Parts: sequence; C-alpha cells; structure tokens
Amino acid sequence: MISTKCYLDANFLIYFLDSTSLHHQSAFKAMTRLINQSYIPCISSLVLDEVMYIIQKYARMQKKSVHLFIVQAMKHIQSIPQIKLLPIPSTWKDQCTVVRYMKTYKLNPRDAYHLLVMKSHNVRVCATFDQDFSSLYEKHVLQPFIS
Repeated sequence: MISTKCYLDANFLIYFLDSTSLHHQSAFKAMTRLINQSYIPCISSLVLDEVMYIIQKYARMQKKSVHLFIVQAMKHIQSIPQIKLLPIPSTWKDQCTVVRYMKTYKLNPRDAYHLLVMKSHNVRVCATFDQDFSSLYEKHVLQPFIS
C-alpha cells in the first residue's frame, strides 16, 4: 500500500502545537485523522522557519525564553509519526518555476515556494487553515486535508 503524503503548513502546526489557540481542536483532530489514515506528514525548512518566527514573536511578547519555546516545538514536531522533512529544490530552473507559480496561481513568493516543494515531491494534499491555497484546490492542483 502506498501512503499519501500530506504537506503541513506552518499555521496548521502552530494551531496543533498551541493548545490555547482558536483552531487547536480542529488541528489536533485533523492530525489524528491524518496519522490514523496512514498519511505521511511532510514539512520543509520553509515551514520550520515560519513556525520558529511565530514562536519567537510569541515568546518575546510573553517575555519568555525564545530558545526554550523553539526547542520544545521542534521536539514536538519531530515526534509526529513518520514526519518527513522535504528538501527545497534549488536550481535556477526551480526558481523560475516559483515565479511561474506566482503568476499562474496568484500566490505570494513564500506560498509559491511551498507549492514548488509539494509538486517536486509529489505531495498532492495540504493541511492548512490558510485561504491562499484555495485557487490551487479549485484548479485541482492540490487537495485540502482540512475542509
């Protein structure tokens, strides 16, 4: 049986990690379903960068140790069963593809890079609360895991 890969967007991970967040229950249920249905959760260093940035902002607002919060989050993320860290394609051709995705799907640069990672690694499902990917769902480029 071939398992389906599912890309976890940064906002999905933040909601999953933060039990006080508005969408924590939805993210937690979705993660449980994802694991129970044998999806392979995937992220990239772009996702980790966004998660660390959000944690850094939160920790500074709370006057807490940024390093401690980030270390805890990284340990939690690494403990997600079968999670894969996908490399970001980095040729010049790939960079031109990002620009094409920006134009074709009306994405900002960061989301176009996420799409590049997903398409380069045959990831067709995305867990996100972000509406920026809705055009990709409508054009059947991606499937939403959270509906």
